Amino acid sequence: MDRRKNRGSAVVAVIVVLALIGIGVGAFFFFQSRKYDPGTLENGTYTNKWAKVKITAPEGYSAETKTEGGYKFHYFIKGSNALGIGTTDTDTDVDGGIEEVKKALGSVNYAGVGVTVKDPTTQMIAGEKYKCVKIEMSAGNVRMYINIYARKVHGNGVIAFFAMGTTPSEIDSLIYHIQRY
Repeated sequence: MDRRKNRGSAVVAVIVVLALIGIGVGAFFFFQSRKYDPGTLENGTYTNKWAKVKITAPEGYSAETKTEGGYKFHYFIKGSNALGIGTTDTDTDVDGGIEEVKKALGSVNYAGVGVTVKDPTTQMIAGEKYKCVKIEMSAGNVRMYINIYARKVHGNGVIAFFAMGTTPSEIDSLIYHIQRY
């Protein structure tokens, strides 16, 4: 009788140990998949597993990567329309950063260029919440719209997009190309 109890206890112990090993291995791969990645731009498609983002260049847009200040930025450009992507693994205050952009642009006088900066909002893009600040610049008959979107990624970094166009609908069209990876 005692042998059966011991066998049952041993089986339970083995199952518990295997379950703990499985949880440990699963956690290892889960956290490895969240390791910071600035993303890659290949054949007109930007992918970033860390931020769960994929963008294919809209028709007629060129795609390029630039390094500025030690950071990689990826761009899709067509004439005066552009979609830019930047990431950082630095723990950055997104709300504070968006407010700083609003404050800086709202207080500068650009010779002959009118600047309107709207209050920051929240917008869903590819299933994620982004903070957004919308900027309108005008000089004579020319208008340019720039939207900046940013969000924290896994609490330890930020992905940001800027979309620039001559109409708000052009910006909406660019943002439409951002998909969940």
